[in-house]
Amino acid sequence: MCFSAGASFVAGGSLAVIGGASLKVAKKEEKILAIFPLIFGIQQLLEGIQWLYLKQGNVCQVSGYGFLFFAYAFWPLYVPLAIYIFDKAKRKILIYPLIIGALVSGFFITLFFTNTLTITQEWRSIAYNLHAPIKAYVIVAYLLAVFIPLLTSSNKFLRWFGLTNIVLASMAAYLHIATFASVWCFFAAVSSIVFFIYLKYQSKLKNIL
Repeated sequence: MCFSAGASFVAGGSLAVIGGASLKVAKKEEKILAIFPLIFGIQQLLEGIQWLYLKQGNVCQVSGYGFLFFAYAFWPLYVPLAIYIFDKAKRKILIYPLIIGALVSGFFITLFFTNTLTITQEWRSIAYNLHAPIKAYVIVAYLLAVFIPLLTSSNKFLRWFGLTNIVLASMAAYLHIATFASVWCFFAAVSSIVFFIYLKYQSKLKNIL
């Protein structure tokens, strides 16, 4: 995450607590979505550890690969899978981004095992470089896997969440493309707080969304 270790740890700890609260208020069928903030919290804690190592002039490969696992391999598979399970009305459509997400996830996991990871601080963020050329179609596939399920969901909240994260992703790319994964994951993590708000107050929000 951009800024500092402290910011990452505060964000990670807060999201972990909010994720736990989301799971508590969520109905059984909603728990697969309610866990989003908790997972983002773990991801931010991993980057907080990376910041501590960078401050000492070192890097932590374990936290680096852990962060990238969530950013590049976990989310493109989990997002379409979670919405596929949750949104029974759109499963005929959602199966396609789920397949794409599985392929993207497999691609990046292969990169983790076949390439060396370099971690550096650039601007006020962390840059993760696998030293592997990533074709444009892989990036497009990643975005389709993550955003299409959100935008096509029958649930209005998920559609708004998808639109919000498209804006945040665009902002992250504009701010610093070299540290895109770090900046966007932080923005997405913070935005996931709304899952708790939605799950707890969804009956009152139905007329607004």
